[in-house]
Amino acid sequence: MTAEPPVAAPDPPFRAFWWRTIGRLAFRMTPYGWFKGRRVLLRLFGAFVTPNTKVRRTTHIDRPWNVRFGDRAMIGDDVALRARAPIVLGDRCAIAQYATLSTERRDRDGTAVAPIALGDDSWVAADALILPGTTLGPGAVVGARSTVAGEVPAWTVVAGDPATPRRQRVIEPPS
Repeated sequence: MTAEPPVAAPDPPFRAFWWRTIGRLAFRMTPYGWFKGRRVLLRLFGAFVTPNTKVRRTTHIDRPWNVRFGDRAMIGDDVALRARAPIVLGDRCAIAQYATLSTERRDRDGTAVAPIALGDDSWVAADALILPGTTLGPGAVVGARSTVAGEVPAWTVVAGDPATPRRQRVIEPPS
């Protein structure tokens, strides 16, 4: 017997309607440095956001109720979070500009939906694509313009299309 692919829970009807009609517009109209206001809006629409999270106003989030931000997470300009399934960002996680995290992939065989998890201290560089089912271990780095599918081990730098390990990160204690 083959395992069925995970199916995303249906969107909450009223929350989805209000986010798509008013929430997105209000989010994008906030002043540039007003991170607190954007955190409040995201919380109103069901996102788990800590007081130290910074999300830029040009970030595109289609379903905030499926996104969980870790402490001191930073989301750059024009990042796209396509959250049909949960997206979990770890503490001190950074996502650079123009990156895309998508929990849904469509092809000839249908639609694949799977969650994305980014570990603590991980970094996704500019214009990278994170596909459904990806898990970045703590301290992992994704190079610019890379495409990542699957698991990235902790403290590993990956780059390319498809992303392949380039080296291990070594953090030396201060002398």
